[in-house]
Amino acid sequence: MQKDTYTHFVGIDISKITFDYAIYKEATILHSGQVSNTKQGLNKLRKQLQKMNIGLEKVLFCCENTGVYTCPLLHFSADQKINLWIANAPAIKRSLGLVRGKSDAVDAQRIGLYAYRFVEEARWYAPPRPVVKQLEVLLGLRRSRLEGQGRLQRQLQENKKFDFLAHQAMVKMYRP
Repeated sequence: MQKDTYTHFVGIDISKITFDYAIYKEATILHSGQVSNTKQGLNKLRKQLQKMNIGLEKVLFCCENTGVYTCPLLHFSADQKINLWIANAPAIKRSLGLVRGKSDAVDAQRIGLYAYRFVEEARWYAPPRPVVKQLEVLLGLRRSRLEGQGRLQRQLQENKKFDFLAHQAMVKMYRP
């Protein structure tokens, strides 16, 4: 991606309840704020950009992956067709060098500046196909079941080792 593709960069620090954001034009911060980690909150951010006469097609949004807390932003980016880059958290940290002070607002600023500086490395987020999402869920369930089965088998082996026959019989009854 080319720097001239985008006129503005939005760094977003995601937490469970809120998004802190920082809007940049090149390396200059224009505005920062906080919205709720919901579709309504993201609409407020979109309206803020509109109020500043910034078209979404010229904005690169950048965030770190925070697991399920990232989901509202992922859905919003798919609905609004925004340019979203989920950057690698260690790469952002390495790019900063040694820094002091940490807050969500400062992190949003650092992410926005990272997006501007390394825009050539940006990779747009693309939602997975539904079948891939289904496979992820099924693999997660399988992994959970196997871990549970492994715990029960280890418990049974420990019981055999120490000759707790009565307890061993109870564990065998509930073995999958």
